[in-house]
Amino acid sequence: MTIPDFQKTMLPFLQVLADKREHSLSECVEKLAKQFKLTDEELTVRIPSGYHTVFYDRVSWARTHLNKAGLLQIVRRGYYTITDSGLAFLKTSPKEIRMKMLFQFDGYSDFVKKISKKNKPEETQIPAAGEATPREIFEQAYSEMKNALAYDLLEKIKSAPPEFDNVQYLSHIY
Repeated sequence: MTIPDFQKTMLPFLQVLADKREHSLSECVEKLAKQFKLTDEELTVRIPSGYHTVFYDRVSWARTHLNKAGLLQIVRRGYYTITDSGLAFLKTSPKEIRMKMLFQFDGYSDFVKKISKKNKPEETQIPAAGEATPREIFEQAYSEMKNALAYDLLEKIKSAPPEFDNVQYLSHIY
């Protein structure tokens, strides 16, 4: 199985919270990993910065979107419960939760407007299924820029004159 995108984790995340108890993000990540039958290998894949695992990052983004829609609430740092709106939403028996669906909740619309101040709200684009989280998009762009810089630097070094490896030559350039 592949690691699910963050939108595919939203409904299962909310269902974990349906018992009305407090749950930590780590606990939710663990339960969802079992539910999605992720392998140990899949659970160790990290985002390019190495800061978090891909799955943890995706569940974290799912939590953010559900929170902004008012379907879950933060009760204390790192702990969450479902809201009455979240319970009512689950009673509609949704098959999945997609970002488009979250626009029915005022808090979510406000969140999207706030993060896209430069864009008009009607120009806000919803990522398609399978797209990465904002952090993953940033990390991918960073990785591509870093690789391009490394390639350009290597090409410049290769095309430098033989004197380039001389410390005196380098001090003359700088």
